[in-house]
Amino acid sequence: MEHSVRDALSRIEIAERENVAVAARFEGAVDEARTEQTRLAERLRRVEGEAAGPRSAEALRALEQALGKVANHLYEGEARTRETLTALRERVDEVQTHGGGGDPTVVIEEVVSRVGDRLADAEARTAAAMEGLKDAFSSVDGRLRAVEGGASPALDRRLEQLAANLSSRVDAARGEIAQKLQVSAEGRFDRMERKLAEMSDHVRLAEQRSAQAIEKMGREVLTVADNLNRRVQATEHRSADAIETVGGEVARIAQAMESKLGRTDSVHAEALERLGAEIGRITEKLSERIANAERRSAQAIDDVGEQVARVTERMNQRSERASDDLVERIRQSEERTARMLEEAREKIDARLGESHRRLSEQVAAAPTVRAPIAKPEPLSPFGPDPFPSFGPAEARRRSAGAPGLLSPGDRPRRAGRLPGPALLQRARTAGLRRRGLRGRRRLRAHRRTRRRTPG
Repeated sequence: MEHSVRDALSRIEIAERENVAVAARFEGAVDEARTEQTRLAERLRRVEGEAAGPRSAEALRALEQALGKVANHLYEGEARTRETLTALRERVDEVQTHGGGGDPTVVIEEVVSRVGDRLADAEARTAAAMEGLKDAFSSVDGRLRAVEGGASPALDRRLEQLAANLSSRVDAARGEIAQKLQVSAEGRFDRMERKLAEMSDHVRLAEQRSAQAIEKMGREVLTVADNLNRRVQATEHRSADAIETVGGEVARIAQAMESKLGRTDSVHAEALERLGAEIGRITEKLSERIANAERRSAQAIDDVGEQVARVTERMNQRSERASDDLVERIRQSEERTARMLEEAREKIDARLGESHRRLSEQVAAAPTVRAPIAKPEPLSPFGPDPFPSFGPAEARRRSAGAPGLLSPGDRPRRAGRLPGPALLQRARTAGLRRRGLRGRRRLRAHRRTRRRTPG
């Protein structure tokens, strides 16, 4: 008996550990549901920020996938709970069949109390998860209403009714389980099988009701997802219509701007044509003025050339008269010099004749003494003056008051004609004329280029 009780206790402990593992798995599923809820909230915020386009469709698909994952986790948790309860029921049946004498009521009551506590904890966690899901769906619905700008009171009422039904059913199942556990604890061992059977029936019914409620909630979630998808599609259609209207407005504005730009281009073209005509007229006037100025400058250059030519002729005439006067004066001075030389030569000849006569008289008066005849020395141009009595010619001229005489060696020679100021003036006049011709040619070339180049 003790051995069987120990086996039953060990099995019950194993069942408790398995229940703890199941509860841990259930808590993990709840945590995953919460994480999925946060992800859904973040994606809803993104949907609210974007409000249209293909990304909102992707967000709806992700939302549907997340809701499917949550429903799968709930279904798996319920299945594991049912499997654990069936295993526990089988082990209790084995204990009842293989148990001997003793009082196993205390053990059974302890086991039942532990199972009830674990079930209460699981129900509390399930209720908390349901409340979290309800809050999440309410927040999702509120955000969808904010995005769409409208409200869905039928959906709100349906979700509230679903949550109320689920909570009431869970509370009813909890109360029934508690009542059955109390009744089973008060009874004896002979009613244990019946109570356990009833408890298992009630647990099965509670599981069925929970499964039905969860399935109903899944259907409601699917309907909510469908409604959300339809609303998002409607929002996308409205956004597409708004984009089309905006595109039409932009096209109309672009067409108006193109027409305005066309008118502006035509006005600018006309203004440029008028400006080109004005520039052409101004160019013609300037060319005429330049031509007149060139003609006046050419005429002025011709007048200046004529004046320079007249001045040059006058200067040439003056220089010719001056040269003729100089030649006449030189000729007169040469004539005077020649006359004075003739007079001097005559005087010298007269004096020489007188000296020879005196010498001949002296020789005739003196006794004849034969003396050797000495040959006269040749006269040297650098020797003493043979006629010192005459004295220098310049002194005699100054004493006699006669004009100065020039020797043939000192007579000025007549040189060639030097280029006087008249020739220089002629050269300058010729240079000015050449420069005037060059300036005229340059002006004519400039006019040709101005006429060839367009306005």
